[in-house]
Amino acid sequence: MFSKILLKFLYFSSSSPVHYPLDEDIQRMFYPFNCLLLLLCTPKYAIRNSYIVPNGITRTILSFLSVCFVIIVSVFYLFFQEQNDVYASAHEGAIELVITIFLHILYISITIMIFVLNIIHSKDNILLMVSIQKIYRSFIIIKGVNSFVIWNWIIAGVTIISNIAIYTSFHMTSNGVYIFTLPLLIRNCMYATVDVNCVYAIRVLALLNKCLDEWVDRIARLNEEEEYYMNTTKLVNVYLDILKAYKLYKTLFQAWLVVFYKYPVFGFMASLWIFKDIALIVIQSVQCEKFYLANERAKTACILLLRDKNCPNDQRRLYKQILQTNRVFSKMSAYGLFYVDPRLTIAVVELFTGYVIVLLQFAIL
Repeated sequence: MFSKILLKFLYFSSSSPVHYPLDEDIQRMFYPFNCLLLLLCTPKYAIRNSYIVPNGITRTILSFLSVCFVIIVSVFYLFFQEQNDVYASAHEGAIELVITIFLHILYISITIMIFVLNIIHSKDNILLMVSIQKIYRSFIIIKGVNSFVIWNWIIAGVTIISNIAIYTSFHMTSNGVYIFTLPLLIRNCMYATVDVNCVYAIRVLALLNKCLDEWVDRIARLNEEEEYYMNTTKLVNVYLDILKAYKLYKTLFQAWLVVFYKYPVFGFMASLWIFKDIALIVIQSVQCEKFYLANERAKTACILLLRDKNCPNDQRRLYKQILQTNRVFSKMSAYGLFYVDPRLTIAVVELFTGYVIVLLQFAIL
């Protein structure tokens, strides 16, 4: 399987090279996440001389070696006989042993999934950044770029520090079992790439929200003289670019939703993790809902402006084209399993509450 993926990557790199110039502002926006993903051996793309390009052979081999490292470490601590004896003594109950085995299998499967997705969606990861850049150039300036960059640094720092702190504390407080198992600690810390990818997705959608809000403001001021230079054709193209970026976003990050939706099912077994997982799901749902509402405002603005009898014909064509395009808009979903909206947050909270009630009943009995 890995050989086929590598052959596909090599063919793609040699036969159809993809590289686009990337503005400095776009590089600054997502530089914190790109650095973390590179340190965690899961880069999505490379930036060379202000050009965004697919991962080269070196980065692909590095990612492949990190997958091999995770598999070897997990299999060693899962099946090595002496370690199993340690598990049997450290985890007296069968449930704890099952959880341990499940976590090893989870680490392996998620690591392989990340490696495969980064290769399969190599071009899409680049096109997403190019689409965002195209939108950014169309609006000339988006308010709060510097604050957006600063918040990205803060969020990226909090994400990686909290993951390392939690994994290290678990490692050091496991009754001395894992004190000298440094490879296991490194493997666990590498798993922080799941959270980094999640917050990266959230910040991408937050930027698209800002772009769509700006687009709605431009539509509302279309008849003002200072905004008249932005013609109707350009507005249509910008809206189509936003929806194109959103479509790429759905394609790239729907697999991560499946991963995070599984967490609350098993998260009650590790209370420190479940609140983090639910918080990420809530933030993801909020950002998606903001985008849905912003898109609905764009639709409403076009409907209201279309009712104006004095509306010029070129603007009428603009509004009708936007409304026609809006008909095919769909909410983000995890391969059709569920939609990302406030109902997802409510469902996860209900699931967590149900588990807590069951645990309390068992504790009382």
